[in-house]
Amino acid sequence: MRWPASPTNLDSVSETSPRAQKQRERERRVIEAAMRLAAQGGYDAVQMREVAANSDVALGTIYRYFNSKDAVLVAGLAGWLGLARKRIAAQGIVADTAADQLVAVLDSAMSGGIRQPRLMGALITALASTDPEVAQYKLVVEQEMAAMISDALGGFDGVDVDGVRRVIGHVWFSSIVSWVGGIRESHSINDELHLAAHLLLD
Repeated sequence: MRWPASPTNLDSVSETSPRAQKQRERERRVIEAAMRLAAQGGYDAVQMREVAANSDVALGTIYRYFNSKDAVLVAGLAGWLGLARKRIAAQGIVADTAADQLVAVLDSAMSGGIRQPRLMGALITALASTDPEVAQYKLVVEQEMAAMISDALGGFDGVDVDGVRRVIGHVWFSSIVSWVGGIRESHSINDELHLAAHLLLD
């Protein structure tokens, strides 16, 4: 899978310039390498030297783009959510009620992650980082989640989309933390999201 480069690192560079294109390609390789390492060995397997070796990007160059592995992984999560949102839009999911529509979209979004517990554990660990430099990537994650929920509920009148987004975001994060921490089974994520969606929207 080709992961998009982080949109936050190129704000000052023309997207069509050769420099920007090369930088985006290097960022993409770095993110892809980190995601592969996380999928294979979890959070601890993502070491910046290993990322450099697996991405064919010099370690010093990586640190010009990302200050830590947490930044790389959260950028990867943002990219994963962006890809999931585009895939879901292409599927054209349609349900009769707002709750059923949101549940169907969330089920589709979570389908890939459930099959990769080590990767999801690494992403959630990185997302919990208190490093201020990771905040810009967390913001993109939040924006992608908000856009996904807004897309799902946009056709229904009288829905507090922002309120639903805020609550579902908290439920999503806490249920994944419980799963990757070994407290709950993987199906509990969907169970919690279904319950929250129906309580909010039925």
